[in-house]
Amino acid sequence: MHPVVMAKFQELIARYSPPGPDVLELGAVPATAEGFLEGLAGSNYTGVNMMLEHEGLGYSIVKANANSLSFSDESFDAVICNAMFEHDGHFWKSIAEARRVLRPGGIAYFGTPGFAERVGPAVRFATRVEAKLVHGSSNESLRRLGRSTTLGRMVSAATLPFHGAPSDYYRFSPAAHRDILLEGFEVLEVTTAHRPVRVISAGRKL
Repeated sequence: MHPVVMAKFQELIARYSPPGPDVLELGAVPATAEGFLEGLAGSNYTGVNMMLEHEGLGYSIVKANANSLSFSDESFDAVICNAMFEHDGHFWKSIAEARRVLRPGGIAYFGTPGFAERVGPAVRFATRVEAKLVHGSSNESLRRLGRSTTLGRMVSAATLPFHGAPSDYYRFSPAAHRDILLEGFEVLEVTTAHRPVRVISAGRKL
């Protein structure tokens, strides 16, 4: 996780502190568990990951699928998940599980690659070039350039490039966090950080 993204998570955790010590991280790895724990002193910290198990100082990571967790209902005060939902073919199941294991008043902190409403001048320029080449040129070579992967990557430069872990399916807008990921929660904050854009949110279980 990029330090800028971790800093934004820690900022949200400090502003909207969990109501108790029991914390669950979905898609945890040692580096994220250790980073989040810096702002969660005294926590009982558990992570889940489909591909690894690990015991660290103050935390444990167990091998499990976030679509179907073995934890009891209302057993955690906070659920953290960063950079996992895009790799989860059934991410809505993981969100339902996060809601189920959270206690009333518990906080969910979600982070995803995404896109924001505003884009930079390089992306706007590439979009204009693409439109002119594809739709405004009679030269087939130029039209092929407009449809090329390289130019397409420029147009999508506002989003995190796809990366397999093992697969990569989704990108999420701020509206997706408010209306879908945090559906049924009190939305506390939705913000963005870094380039390419990461969308990071916090919500309280009602």
